[in-house]
Order: sequence, then structure tokens, then C-alpha cells
Amino acid sequence: MKIVLILISVLLAMNTPMHAAQLETLETFEEVRGNCHSYGCVSDAAIPVIMHKVSQLLESVDPKKIVFIFDVDGTLTDEELPSGGLPYPRSSPMINFVRALHSLGVTMIASSAWDQFDHTVKKIRQLGLGDIFNAKGARLPTKEASIKGRRFEADSLGNIISVRDTGSTSRYYRAKFVSTFFVDDESAMKGAFPFSHVFFLDDSDRNVGQFLLDFEYFFPQQTPEAPIAFAYLLTTPLINIQARQALHKS
Repeated sequence: MKIVLILISVLLAMNTPMHAAQLETLETFEEVRGNCHSYGCVSDAAIPVIMHKVSQLLESVDPKKIVFIFDVDGTLTDEELPSGGLPYPRSSPMINFVRALHSLGVTMIASSAWDQFDHTVKKIRQLGLGDIFNAKGARLPTKEASIKGRRFEADSLGNIISVRDTGSTSRYYRAKFVSTFFVDDESAMKGAFPFSHVFFLDDSDRNVGQFLLDFEYFFPQQTPEAPIAFAYLLTTPLINIQARQALHKS
């Protein structure tokens, strides 16, 4: 009951009420690939729909078994490309959503594809989300790991984790599903995968595509131990005029 009350208050605070039409629209974009459900053209108006899915899961699933992976530029911020200026949040509903999930005990990861990790950490802190993603102290040395025949390197600080496939010719850190293997003292590499449900939000179709490929590589069949994944391709971010005006007034 307590969880239900928290979720209701969060939805009201977002000021984006969930309607049956929203849920129906989101479902029409769904593509099911094994245990992975992929959605395209997802706007911030669908955030209550995703929260509703989480609330249903929490009736029977330990929140620590649910992990959310958030892209940074264009997903948490309102600009797709990294810049040296002050970052602005993509939207108030998105930031409220991140904080609400954290308050429910859901595991949270921020993962950028850009090869500018220190800049990513700075953005998270400037957005006021350092506590959410445990961005304390200095970054850890780059980790290297071999997982099921593939080699990866990860830059990390708390739950800000960017992972690159060293077998790729790209310098970008697009292996965002693999960030789940570097959480919790890398327990996923040592034993059973620690999450039953994985949610991924990104504004890049290439990143979402790589997420799907990596998920299928590590969990090629629908088996009892395989997690269920939800990948959301967000619409192109809009300049957050409200956030800029609020800063100017202050």
C-alpha cells in the first residue's frame, strides 16, 4: 500500500496524468524480440506509463531486481551532444521520474556513449543527480573484463558506468546493456545475472540497436534465468525553455 501511495503522489507531481490512450499508443510501437520489448517514438508524456509498468512489477518483484539504464546527453539533458556549458534537464517529468525510481529502491545506472567520462560525471552532478547515481569521489581506474568471449573496458564512478567493446572499431561506449555487469562488485560476472527486469532509455537509435544486439548475445533464448528487458527510444529532446528561464530569474 505504501508503494502504491508513493507512486500515486509521483504521478500527480509530474502533472502528466496517465490515460488509457497513452498506454494504447505506446503499445502500438512495441516490437517484441525474445525477452526484449522495444519501443520507438517515446515522448516524456509516456513516463507515467513506464512508471505504471514499474508499479505493477513491484507488487511481486524486489526493487533491487529492477535496473534502469539512462543515457545522459539527450535523455537526462535537453541537448543531444556534449557541450562545455551548464547542462539543462530534458524535462521536469524526466528528472522527477529518475528521483522517484531511486526513492523506490530501484537500481539506477547512468551510461553515456561519449568518450568524455569526466565530463559526463560533471553533468550528472550539475543536474543535481549525483546522489542518485552515487557520484562520490574520483573516478575509478578503467576496468577491463572478459565476459562470455567478448572483452570490454569500463569507466565508472558509483553507478555512472560507460562500457566499450574493445573488439569494436568505434571509440564510443555503446555497450550500455553490459553496464549491468559492472554493478554490485561485478557480481553478474561471477554468478547469476542479478536483475530480473532491465529498463533502458536513450534518444539514439544506434544506442538502442546496440542494446538489443547485446541483450540477445548474452540471453539468446527465453530461459527462466533470462531477464525481461524494455528498451525505449526517446523522441529528440527539445530545448528546455522553462529550465533556462528559471535559472535566469534566479
